[in-house]
Amino acid sequence: MSSIRRITVPIPIRALGSANVYLIDTGTSRIVVDTGMTADAIPPILESVGKERIEYIFLTHLHVDHIGNASFLRKRFGASVIIGKGDAERIRQIQSRPDSFGILLAEVFRESGVPNEIIREITESHSLMRNLSTYADFKDDIEVNGELKLEDGIRLIGNPGHSPGSCSLIIPEDDSIMTGDHVLPGITPNISFYDKDIDSLGDYLRSLPATAKLDITNVYPGHRDPFRGLRNRCNEIFQHHISRLREVYNIVAKPSTAYEVASKMRWSKGRSLMSMNTTEQNFAIGEAITHLVHLEKLGAIERKPVERIFRYQVSGDFPFQVDASIL
Repeated sequence: MSSIRRITVPIPIRALGSANVYLIDTGTSRIVVDTGMTADAIPPILESVGKERIEYIFLTHLHVDHIGNASFLRKRFGASVIIGKGDAERIRQIQSRPDSFGILLAEVFRESGVPNEIIREITESHSLMRNLSTYADFKDDIEVNGELKLEDGIRLIGNPGHSPGSCSLIIPEDDSIMTGDHVLPGITPNISFYDKDIDSLGDYLRSLPATAKLDITNVYPGHRDPFRGLRNRCNEIFQHHISRLREVYNIVAKPSTAYEVASKMRWSKGRSLMSMNTTEQNFAIGEAITHLVHLEKLGAIERKPVERIFRYQVSGDFPFQVDASIL
């Protein structure tokens, strides 16, 4: 049996508060899963890792709260960094054009009817834009394209959606999986956009059933506590998005921008879009956009430009049963 140690590290994101780093010891190799966000995470990671060698640093996805200390640990231990190919490609794009993501974000938000002041605030405070040095210094050694097998039966599988190259790590002998932000307990992973018109939610809704079929018992997520019952949790998240899609579909019975849709959607804890901080507003508007894009791809709604701003309106039947399930 492998040894799995959880290291909880602080992150400066109000909605989350902390992230999980894991140390896996199979007896023949040691793997660090994710690396936290800021230098505050380094002391607890080093205390847990000790002075022994690390063979691999596996990054579940490209978000800065998971890759923040990858370069430091790679240099410290000489470990090979593993990440999904789709995420590695986007990091290389950021490295070649550091302003590319900010330009994309501002353009998509502008077309979504977001006021200029909010666009400016979100872009300036965005965690990626504030941590460009993390991405500039990043280097990977192994890229996962679909599936990758390591020693001791451990395998890595791609599950795009939360990010283009999101991956999970499976330890069959322990009936365990490290899901990163692909599957979380108690909260639903944020599904936003990475390229114009790419259907991130469609990718995610295709990944979830494949993950559920693994039928693994022990789940080690990127945030919050480990839990049991991967299959049931995948189904809960799937049904949440079907309900969200129905909500968005109903809102655009009247032509609406993505910003107007986000302003009318129901958010957790009774919050409104304007009561959120800029990070949370970014998540919320991104969620509205991806749900609209998915409905448009399925032919349920249509998008029309009005003075360079897109408005969405119902154009077909809602494409899911209300009680849709992946079980």
